[in-house]
Amino acid sequence: MLFSYFKVAARHFTRQKRYFALNVIGLSIGLAAAMLTAFYVLHELSYDSDQPDANVHYRVEMHAQENGNEYLLSTQKHRDSC
Repeated sequence: MLFSYFKVAARHFTRQKRYFALNVIGLSIGLAAAMLTAFYVLHELSYDSDQPDANVHYRVEMHAQENGNEYLLSTQKHRDSC
């Protein structure tokens, strides 16, 4: 039964090559985008995870421009010290 599905799919692909190529290209672009998004999210979630007691720390970052000057502020505090 499974073999007959593959045989029908092979016949369909040989008759409609452009449609098949469009489907394969769309599938590969979609999979690549999903993988890139997943890798980005995993990287962002692993930020500062190597620090001891990382679950009880938080980090505040600010980027501002004022009067032509650029200010970067990065503060990291322990939750218990608030």
